Amino acid sequence: MIHFYVDLDNTIIYSYKHEIGPMKRCAEIYQGREISFLTEKTWQGLKLIAELALVVPVTTRTLEQYYRIRLGIGELPYVLACNGGILLRNGREDSDWYEASRKLVEKSRGEMEKALELLDKDKAVCFEIRWVKELFVFTKSREPEKTVKFLSSQLDSELAMVVQNGAKVYVVPKALDKGTAIKRLQEQLGRGQVIAAGDSVFDLPMLEQAELAIAPEGLAAGNRKPVRIPSDVLFSEGVVNTVLKELLVRVAKREKNQKRPYLVVNPLQAKHVPVSPRKTLAVFDALARCLRQAYDGEKLLLIGFAETATAIGSRLAVVLDSDYIQTTREDLEEAEYLYFTESHSHATEQRLVKNGLMERIQEADRVVFVEDEVTTGDTIAKLADLLQKAYPKELKFAVASLLNGMDEKAALRYQERKISVHYLVRTDHSRFTELAEGFLGDGHYESLYFQGKKIEGNLPEGKKREENDTYICRETITGAVNPRRITTGAAYRRACEKLWEQVYGLWEGGSGESVLVLGTEECMYPAIHVAAELSKLGCRVKCHATTRSPIAVSREAEYPLHCRYELPSFYEMGRRTFVYELKRYDRVLILTDAGVTFRAGDRKGDGGEPASIAAFAAGADALCEGLAAAGNTRIYLIRWCEV
Repeated sequence: MIHFYVDLDNTIIYSYKHEIGPMKRCAEIYQGREISFLTEKTWQGLKLIAELALVVPVTTRTLEQYYRIRLGIGELPYVLACNGGILLRNGREDSDWYEASRKLVEKSRGEMEKALELLDKDKAVCFEIRWVKELFVFTKSREPEKTVKFLSSQLDSELAMVVQNGAKVYVVPKALDKGTAIKRLQEQLGRGQVIAAGDSVFDLPMLEQAELAIAPEGLAAGNRKPVRIPSDVLFSEGVVNTVLKELLVRVAKREKNQKRPYLVVNPLQAKHVPVSPRKTLAVFDALARCLRQAYDGEKLLLIGFAETATAIGSRLAVVLDSDYIQTTREDLEEAEYLYFTESHSHATEQRLVKNGLMERIQEADRVVFVEDEVTTGDTIAKLADLLQKAYPKELKFAVASLLNGMDEKAALRYQERKISVHYLVRTDHSRFTELAEGFLGDGHYESLYFQGKKIEGNLPEGKKREENDTYICRETITGAVNPRRITTGAAYRRACEKLWEQVYGLWEGGSGESVLVLGTEECMYPAIHVAAELSKLGCRVKCHATTRSPIAVSREAEYPLHCRYELPSFYEMGRRTFVYELKRYDRVLILTDAGVTFRAGDRKGDGGEPASIAAFAAGADALCEGLAAAGNTRIYLIRWCEV
């Protein structure tokens, strides 16, 4: 869990005197005037961070000044005000914390009283002199440098610190600092990665306490080496991008891929790493908000890229109620395709089903390509060219991606083609190859090809289930919508809701149980949807999916993947797929659309059954056996088909 401690003024919000561009929203009203703002991009990022991590504002503002702020990201469970001397817990002042703060500053009380006397005689003082909650002294001066110099010469520097911020002058006990406040709160919160961001000398003690510190260029940060936000980037936007990057970006090593030796693994995407479905949907929905803001009123056609971005595209279509189709690497019956390649991928061939696409393109105001990350942009450009060539209408294009790693050259090409790019996190790939090559790749590797181990199937009615029985509930559920063919977000949403109703009818688990929901390859979103619904029942749910991607696994703690299991694909005989980080859960639900839709006319020579059924059986048996070997005793295998 990330604990994000963040200063407010000039770190997240800015005075009306500060030019931050036209895309902004009011954060503070005082005496009927809008006096503080945050940029739309900062707000979008901060809102997402608050859904994924613990956000704790740490401010020198008094409670009265803090209560004027409206960040618009929901109620925050903790706020540290008065330079850390006051703790708000769920909006209420913690009296025990305040009394402990009073004891911390007791040795400096004499210096505070002395500062009050000195300031009372200073003719440059142009504001009331406040002893804020008997914690620190604050006022304003017409000659702040002169006032600070005089106070510093008269007060004991071992007990009091004199700080200027514009016309504002503070006298603060040395024991009352943001770093001490973080240490005190962390003792209550327990484990968590501490990230801190601030722009002034008040924030230096806080930055010293952080595992990841974020500061602007020009702020001396003592022994801590912070992430520096360049001066040509608005600090607040650099802060939220840095925190989101810490949440969404991990570098892994591709196996035997000379074109691109690294892979960016997003631990919240529900693909490679097991994750709470709540966090996954929060990330996807943040991207949906970006599109809604940019194209409100336009009719969009979304195209999600297989396999990793299929769930993102599906969710965006459901939230925005847009037309939707995903690319695929599978063979569909009676389908005509547009073919293109993804040059750096482990599986280069991609295709888009043409059937029914013409009518939707004619109706669309804009085609939006949905990806998990965009780097060179070459693959998207290839498909855009194909679509423009295949359809007579002059098309408008845009890209929606969780991560944007485009360099200046790639970005310029898109600008020239008038293809807008919307994203959550900006990434720099310049060191990713070096990072990937530095990992050892010494993790746990295992093959899950079916070895014939006996696993109980559905138990006969009336038979008592022993605690150590391993059984599989095998079910086929109809009513699927196949997003490899053109559909609508509304139709897909209804189908997923109906799927959940039927899964719920089969479910035997109770509240509090640990549950894993596994999707398969391109079939990701239905698993995430079902996982989210199971979470509402009180289950502790994680979800992810099998994948074609052969990624090296490694023992290093900072590496995203430690265990890899190879198994036959659910979709095609002889094809390897992988699943990562399998563990023991109270119940496991495998949700797939394999076995009925694909290659149904391709007969096996020996048994005569369709090859798609044989592939499904081989993949399912191997995965179930592997899950059983990992200690999973309750497995639900759901095959979701159209009819």
